[in-house]
Amino acid sequence: MTETVAFDTYRFVKSLMDTGFSERQAEVLVAQQVAFLDRNLATRGDIEGIKERIEALHLEVAKVRGETEKVRAETARVREETEKVRAETARVREETEKIRGETEKIKAETEKVKAEIQGLRLEVEKVRTEGERIKADLLKWMIGAMIAQMGLIVGLLRLT
Repeated sequence: MTETVAFDTYRFVKSLMDTGFSERQAEVLVAQQVAFLDRNLATRGDIEGIKERIEALHLEVAKVRGETEKVRAETARVREETEKVRAETARVREETEKIRGETEKIKAETEKVKAEIQGLRLEVEKVRTEGERIKADLLKWMIGAMIAQMGLIVGLLRLT
């Protein structure tokens, strides 16, 4: 407290003494009253200081509100981006599931083709074996025919 409250202590002591207080009692009571007023009453300076602090707080609140609006706008932007990312993630998941499905189809087709190739290998082996057998039979017949022709030629040569 920088200012002193205007308080007529003499009149207060006089009034207490008129009602039966001793001078010493009245002085002590007045001193206590003055101390109480000095500690508990606000002066104009105190009020002006509080007003200045309130104005400073208002400015600070306005700054905080401005920052809050910025944060809200940024939060909204981030939420928007998050939704876009979620949508893109969902699309990628769908695409991944499609690819998985296609991959499974390709694997099944690959297994079918492998089975067909194995069947064809067996068929080729059968044909090769059959070809070898036919080749051997043909060779037997050719050799037999050549022997028969030679026998015929020799027989014809003896007749002549």
